[in-house]
Amino acid sequence: LVLQADLPGVTSETLELQVQDNKLTLFGRVESAVPETGRLIHQEYGVGHYLRSFILSDDVDHERISAKLTNGVLE
Repeated sequence: LVLQADLPGVTSETLELQVQDNKLTLFGRVESAVPETGRLIHQEYGVGHYLRSFILSDDVDHERISAKLTNGVLE
C-alpha cells in the first residue's frame, strides 16, 4: 500500500504523522515564506494549519510504515 499526498509549502519540521486505531493522520502547517520587507502578489496554496486522515485496512503492518517527504510530496 502506497499513499502519496501533495503537501505544497510543508517541510519535515512542520509535518506530524500519527497512526492510531488503523487511522493515519497528517498534521501540517504551511508558513508564509514572504520576507517582512516583501510583498506577496500571488500564491498557489494557502497558509495555515490543516489535518487529513486516512483509514487503513486491517492488513497494514504498523511496524513497517515509513514516510518520505520530497519536494512537497509525502510518500
